[in-house]
Amino acid sequence: MRSEFKAELNISAVRMPDLHININVTPILQGWKTIDYEKRGREDVLKDWETRQQRENY
Repeated sequence: MRSEFKAELNISAVRMPDLHININVTPILQGWKTIDYEKRGREDVLKDWETRQQRENY
């Protein structure tokens, strides 16, 4: 078993009259998700892990 934290965000940006940019981030959904290793299959879990490693090394 493994867990991962996921969040869905709404990001909005507005250029102010003084040319500064005001950015707002609003969380829509967030929380921990438990992933059952056996149900997903070993190949899917390894594929996710490899993708995550590639992103971190980029």
